[in-house]
This record gives sequence, structure tokens and C-alpha cells, in this order.
Amino acid sequence: GHDVDVPMMHVEHHFRYASDASKQVVSLPYKSGRLSMWVILPRQPGALADVEKALSADALVAWRGAMQVRKVDVSLPKFTFDSRFSLIKTLRDMGMTDAFGFDADLSGMIRNPSEPFFITAVVHKAWIKVDEEGTEAAAATGGGGGGGLGPPPEPTIVFNADHPFLFLIRDNGSGAILFAGRVVNPKL
Repeated sequence: GHDVDVPMMHVEHHFRYASDASKQVVSLPYKSGRLSMWVILPRQPGALADVEKALSADALVAWRGAMQVRKVDVSLPKFTFDSRFSLIKTLRDMGMTDAFGFDADLSGMIRNPSEPFFITAVVHKAWIKVDEEGTEAAAATGGGGGGGLGPPPEPTIVFNADHPFLFLIRDNGSGAILFAGRVVNPKL
């Protein structure tokens, strides 16, 4: 609900891009070409929750199918996130209850099966840093010759992530999502 001054990265290049009335999606490839970062930017600054609700496996497939290589002027804040949380409640809610108490049978995992052994903690930790060195764009060069006026210049699409957005780090071959997050305040 308030403005935050943050360092921004900027690049104008040809990227895979899609948009509709509610959002813009750009795919920023990593140097290896195996991974890419998708940035999903609501058109309206307060519409992040609506875009999150629309996020599903089917939506990702549809967005990928709608993407076309376009000349895009991307402005993105530098950001670093570190998160850590316990998964015990989540695992219990999913039905994994026997592993967390004295009745657990995890004898195949320990040397002395006569001693009680059970899981006391399951913690998930994730860290991501995005800056000019950690998020590299692929480059392509083309050339040609000819005469006359030719086609009009390609319009440049503006993708200015100056308000809350989602990001996904995905494997381009399998489509698997390796990281997902939201940037609401890059300074937190």
C-alpha cells in the first residue's frame, strides 16, 4: 500500500511473452537454457491475489501456449528471499501421522530398531537471489540485407515490475516448477 525505492534491473531483448486483460507473463531464460524465470505481473497493482487464484497447472500450460517471442523492455527489482518453515502440520494434514510419535515404525532407517525413533522436525528452507549476475538473459544476433523500406519496426512491449508480482523458476524441458514466490516488497 506504499511506495518503496529499490534498485531495478533493466533489459530490452526478445523474450517469450504473453498477456491478457489481467496480467503480463514474460519468460527470462537462464544462461544454460535449461531453466527460465517466469514473471507474472498483474496489470493492476492491487490484483496480485486474483492472479494467484488463477495460477494452476492448466493455466501454466495455457500461458506457455500463448507465449510468443516479442521484443520486451523488462524492468525488474533486485530481490533476495530466505524462507524457512516447518512441514509437520502440513504432512499430518495430508495423512502422514504415524511417523511423528512413539508408535512410529522407522526401524529400517536406524541401527538399533529396539530404540524408539520418530520424526521430530521437517523443515523446508528456500533461498533465492535475483540480480544482474544471477539472472542472465540469453542473447541472439541476426543479420541480413536488402533494399526498400521493409516492414515497420517491431513495437517494444513494456514490462515494468514496479508493483507486486509472482515468479516461477521452471525447468524448460519437463515444465517442473523448482521455485515459486511472490514479490510484494523487495526490501523485506
